[in-house]
Amino acid sequence: MSLSLIPCCSDCGVDVRPPAEEVCALPLQPLSDDEDGSPASPALTSRSRLEALTNMFPEESLVRSITLRKSLQQFGVLWRMPLAQSPQMANFYDWSEPAQGYDYFLSHAWRTSGWLKYFSLLLYSSHLFLLILMLVLASLVYAICMLDLLPTFGYVRLVALDWTCLQSELNPGCPTGPWVIGGGFLAVVSGLFIAPHLPSFCARSDLCFVDAACIHQASPEKKQAGIDAIAGFLSKSRQLRILWSPPYFSRLWCVFEIAAYRKVNPRGGLVFAPMFLERTVLLIVFGSFIMAGFFWIVDANNYDPRVKGVCVAINPLILLVHLLRSNARDKTTLLQDLERFDLENVHCSLEADREFVMAAIDRWYGSPKAFTEYVRGPLRQELLKSATKFSTTYIFLMTAPAICAALEDHLALWKARVPVRTAAAHFVAVVLGDYTLWMSFCMRMLIALCFYFDAKCRWKIIDYLLTIFIHVIFCGTAFAGELIGAEASRRGLWTACAFMVFAGALLVGITRLTWGVCRA
Repeated sequence: MSLSLIPCCSDCGVDVRPPAEEVCALPLQPLSDDEDGSPASPALTSRSRLEALTNMFPEESLVRSITLRKSLQQFGVLWRMPLAQSPQMANFYDWSEPAQGYDYFLSHAWRTSGWLKYFSLLLYSSHLFLLILMLVLASLVYAICMLDLLPTFGYVRLVALDWTCLQSELNPGCPTGPWVIGGGFLAVVSGLFIAPHLPSFCARSDLCFVDAACIHQASPEKKQAGIDAIAGFLSKSRQLRILWSPPYFSRLWCVFEIAAYRKVNPRGGLVFAPMFLERTVLLIVFGSFIMAGFFWIVDANNYDPRVKGVCVAINPLILLVHLLRSNARDKTTLLQDLERFDLENVHCSLEADREFVMAAIDRWYGSPKAFTEYVRGPLRQELLKSATKFSTTYIFLMTAPAICAALEDHLALWKARVPVRTAAAHFVAVVLGDYTLWMSFCMRMLIALCFYFDAKCRWKIIDYLLTIFIHVIFCGTAFAGELIGAEASRRGLWTACAFMVFAGALLVGITRLTWGVCRA
């Protein structure tokens, strides 16, 4: 990426460059503090631009922000539109507004897929909203079904306490319909569309700096002024959020932003956000909903229990497990990038840009070697504190399809006129204890195993066997929780409460135990 384009984590090596824009990158001469030159000389121009780039007080007229939600509108066109390829880039400036500062400075490499950035930021900004919307809509559908306003399409055989659903030729079990599962799935899909358009009072402050919108793209003079004010923008940001992907540490401008942020904003938050995390969460959520719907079909039609066993053994979750292991390998790439980082090996398309940025880094850190040691040491430790952590909200979001399936069965009990005490025991032991807490425990364990066994084996067959091994452990643990939860619901309300507390303790324990596995 040349200085003629947006420097903010822009890809210095994009294949297509706008020929008319590159004239903005001025040739640089060797910098020297005692070098004299006329106001028009290249040396003086270079020094003045270096002063501008390292200045932490930008002109107020240059400070503009865009909400993260707005940047994701129109299916993230702002992130998906390749720089220097679209006239629409000039219109993105109107999306931003004058600001006093930023909640986030989004640092990214333009070489990375725009769709990946879009889905990653979309889930990051809306995961709590999605979880709440899913629970609200599932509860609403639950209430509507209790009023018998929606039809049922099958029967399930359920047992709780000493109660067993009466079976006859007309009513072979508890009446059920896939409405709660369908409502939860609809909530996720609709929520992803709605989230970018939420009003400000429904979301936390998310003013951010996005290079494509906050730096003018139509005027070469304004564009250059925005580029020169990067350090000033960083000084006004509460957090530098690094949207990490494998090409990130090979791009000079991305490295420059990290170097600048720690010097002009030493108290600001530095957050490492590998984008494969959100991609993994989304795939697991949708995959789990598909499996929940499939298992409902098996149960509602009273197929042979062995059919369900076969489905568990060969279900598509095994593909998600293998994909999760593959994504976890990005963690290894991340560690290698930080451990082997060398400023001399980062890439930039124009040598003039490289000399200019290297001069700024040299001014801040004393030498390229000193900055390299900083990245390998203190910066690496700081970044790994936030790298590859699955938040509790993400865990519950991935478990939500199972919770919807449990609520479906609980609804069937009510529709079969189950006693209140029996329904309470089932809700505590099965819905809360098993499908909420125990399944969250299983999900934490699955993620930890995938990160621990992330290395690609020399022989593919061993690689696949490792995936099968992890899948069997996950399914076996989940099945054990289902058996324990069902037995607890039969024994009584106090036993159900004890199981719920036990499952919660396991979840807390594995969360603390595996925190470091997913981080280092």
